[in-house]
Amino acid sequence: MIPALTAFSPAAVATLGTITDNASGATYCPDTNSIFVVRNSNSYIYEYSTAGAYLRTITTSGFSDVEGICWMSGSQFALSEEGLATICLVDITSATTSLTRAGATIIDTGLGPLANLGLEGITYDPANECFYAVKEKSPFAVYQIELDGTTTALFDAPALLPVTFTDLADCYYDPESRHLILLTQEGKRLARVTLAGAVVEESTIPSTMNQPEGIAFSPNGRTFWLVGE
Repeated sequence: MIPALTAFSPAAVATLGTITDNASGATYCPDTNSIFVVRNSNSYIYEYSTAGAYLRTITTSGFSDVEGICWMSGSQFALSEEGLATICLVDITSATTSLTRAGATIIDTGLGPLANLGLEGITYDPANECFYAVKEKSPFAVYQIELDGTTTALFDAPALLPVTFTDLADCYYDPESRHLILLTQEGKRLARVTLAGAVVEESTIPSTMNQPEGIAFSPNGRTFWLVGE
């Protein structure tokens, strides 16, 4: 289970090689012990070691402004397309060098089109076989998305989240506590909330972090990685 957010302290800072801008969502894959980061606009996927060393680039075609990524199980990952408000299920193996949208399984949330203020981050709940996703702004929101596309707002995010949260950039679901960790890019803060939106705690992140857009946790919850755009 993830300990108190205030118990964490910065361990290291790494400049991610190859990616020059627009780094967005991030996820940890236990099968490879590595971090996958998406670059929006051109929607490349980059793999890094847990220390931030560049490992490879996966090119994509046909996807539209991928902002979020989460590992599901085995080689299966989910990508969230911001404006279309869709989730794309893809397989990434050690041999994968490219992905096409035509080869993905598409889950339509029915929320789109949302332009540039749509789905930013995504995380998977394996026990309930559903996703939780965050919408960036106007208004920001937290959704539960079923595999068949059924989508519901979990709670009134603007009303229940701290006033320091003016947007949502990414999210992570902790299966042990059944809490969500939410990231605000504008407020540079994290909040742990229940699935009903009750705020359990919040914490600042280093002020030196430039535009935090992605968050990934290790399975034991003792380490997390923040990715800045």
